[in-house]
Amino acid sequence: MKLKFLIFALTILITGSFYSQEESKDKSEFKEKFEAANSLMDDNFHEFAKEIWLELVKENPKNANINYKTGYCLLKSANNKKDAFSYLNFAKTNVNERYFPLDYSLESAPIEVYYYLGKSFHLNYKPDSAIFYFNKFIESSGKKHFLKELVYHDIKQCEIAKKQLANPKNYTLENIGDIINSSYSDFSPVITADESMLFFTSRRLRTDTNQVSNRGIYSPQDGKHFEDVYVSYKNFKTNQWGTPELADFNRPNSNQATVSVSADGQFLYFYKDDNQGNGDIYISERDNINFYSPKKLGAVNSPAWETHVTTSIDGNKMYFVSDREGGYGGRDIYRLVKLPNGEWSQPLNVGPPINTPFDEDSPFLHPDGKTFYYSSNGEQSMGGFDIFHTELNEEGKWTTPINMGYPLNTVEDDLYFTTNADGKNGYYASSHEGGYGEKDIYKVLLGDDQPSEPLAILKGYIDPGSLPQIPAGIVIWVYDLTDGNEDLFQQYTPNRRNGSYVFSLIPCHEYLVEYTQNEEIFYSTEFTLPCESNYQEINKVITIGGIPLNEKDTSSVDDANSETTTSTVENSEDDIDSETTTTTDENSEDDIDSKTITTTDEGHQDDMYSEEDMPHCEDGITREDIYDIEPVSFQIFYGYNEKGIGSEKERFNEFLEGIDEIIKTAGDVKIELEGSASTVPTKTYQNNKNLAAQRTLNAKEILKKKLIALGIDISKFTIVSENSLVQGPRYQGDYLNKSKYSKYQYIKITAF
Repeated sequence: MKLKFLIFALTILITGSFYSQEESKDKSEFKEKFEAANSLMDDNFHEFAKEIWLELVKENPKNANINYKTGYCLLKSANNKKDAFSYLNFAKTNVNERYFPLDYSLESAPIEVYYYLGKSFHLNYKPDSAIFYFNKFIESSGKKHFLKELVYHDIKQCEIAKKQLANPKNYTLENIGDIINSSYSDFSPVITADESMLFFTSRRLRTDTNQVSNRGIYSPQDGKHFEDVYVSYKNFKTNQWGTPELADFNRPNSNQATVSVSADGQFLYFYKDDNQGNGDIYISERDNINFYSPKKLGAVNSPAWETHVTTSIDGNKMYFVSDREGGYGGRDIYRLVKLPNGEWSQPLNVGPPINTPFDEDSPFLHPDGKTFYYSSNGEQSMGGFDIFHTELNEEGKWTTPINMGYPLNTVEDDLYFTTNADGKNGYYASSHEGGYGEKDIYKVLLGDDQPSEPLAILKGYIDPGSLPQIPAGIVIWVYDLTDGNEDLFQQYTPNRRNGSYVFSLIPCHEYLVEYTQNEEIFYSTEFTLPCESNYQEINKVITIGGIPLNEKDTSSVDDANSETTTSTVENSEDDIDSETTTTTDENSEDDIDSKTITTTDEGHQDDMYSEEDMPHCEDGITREDIYDIEPVSFQIFYGYNEKGIGSEKERFNEFLEGIDEIIKTAGDVKIELEGSASTVPTKTYQNNKNLAAQRTLNAKEILKKKLIALGIDISKFTIVSENSLVQGPRYQGDYLNKSKYSKYQYIKITAF
């Protein structure tokens, strides 16, 4: 009997021990994931943290803390904001005022859950419920809570949302289709005044075989491809957009984004990320077909953050966005004026009523020079950034900005709005349901509202007939004949891709327009613009008829081959409802020292030494051949964000002894350093390239210090190469997976 009892007791103990070990293992894994996700949240890598929380919430569906953190990260994500509601709604059932965010054993949510649940209701177009939970948060939190200022602002935006949703505008939104839009994110459209060219930003996989591929190259911030600038040219015969082409200045490992384009398409402005947490605005000029030699826009760029720019049709005024000190809020809109000497004036903050204590962005100045569109997340927005418009009155002051209204504006960020010359068509990007990707580009039919200032546009295109494109050497000359003058008004080279051209003209003036090829006139026309019309558009199409224009033959175009249409719009006092758009980006060489880097199918980089990288002497005889030197090397692998020698001091000292032996044999020593970082994102060093560079620099300083300490003359050793690499598989939110990433986190020193 005693034996049976003993066996039973031992069985219980062993079984209990087994389950205890399993429970301990599960708790350890939970803690590790919890801490990893928290660390990513601290560094604002919410897209990666989100994936860990979604995994944990499946395993712990009744844990209010995990539900809260999951919902919070979804709110901060780019494309899953509305999914946050169910998690936050559950988390509110167990709230603890004594909340500690790093305590993995805690199963309750903080009082902040009321605020973020309110945000979630707002994003789901339920402003009344949002206001209820915003007020509940106010009641539950202290007077000095860090969210107090924001919550009052959110309540005001919810009140605006209620008004806008109850009074929708009569806009028609048209998705411009899958020729332009992709399954990725497409946004920030900018167009020329005649709608002949559309520039936009996309995070798609590159398919152009003539460009460097971005396959396997992802942003460490969110794991998606970097932003690229694309251009599409309209086919005027079919009225369809052509296949988007990748701009030549794009780099696969940094962001380039559209900002604006001049009315005639001659100048493109774009933003280029410098991978240092900041960026600049660049300008590139078109040389008939391509944009070339991007240059920094010196008058705009500063140590602060400049995001967007727009120019007047004559190029004499420029408006840009900056968060520089001395503004009214975070990001403000500033103005520059071109001086008589051709230089730009000092920036002037445009002030109220445009700028507010909050952020303003993405300005667009209509070709009439008076109508101004921009986005603001101020108190008159229905949520996030909304698009507004204002006009410059006769006193030179901006009128009270008008919210463009719903459905153009939504409860999320609405930016990058632009219009064509007559103001009837607008373009912007949105994440409306039923789209092709994360964000799609839409055309907005704004109705009959027109710019209030008199404006005339001469536009059209030269049809090359059977030729693939118009021939070189075509120039259009515009002369102002008003009051008996024959002054040259404008000179323009049409776009060789589709033959398009566009000019801004003055009502009540008489003009002579000459079309030349190699300085010989092949077509000319005279006309006088009416004075009484608010908007006039003269559309002239000239057909070459399949005969190449050259120095010997300029007779292939005559009046029979041309078509002119003129449209006018009578003066209207109606308010204009339309908006702006902007974006930017730029090109420069990749900073890769000494080595040629190739990318494997797995997305990580392999090192390939070129012949000049190898140590050698004349006639191909190396130092090793002459002195019978055996190269020595030292390599150490790191954990997350680590650098230095650490616990490998003994092995490093052996390496130093090897260097000393080489110097004794050959009289000197050559050193190669290679620092590497994985794709695991880092906020401490701003980006992975900086981390790799810091590892290389740190190793160089330690090496020099140690060699000098050994009494070795500094002239005896030479560092012949320093390489900083970022390599490894695409990051998937699992930075504690040491076997996956640690082999790409190292410093390697070779001596020979």
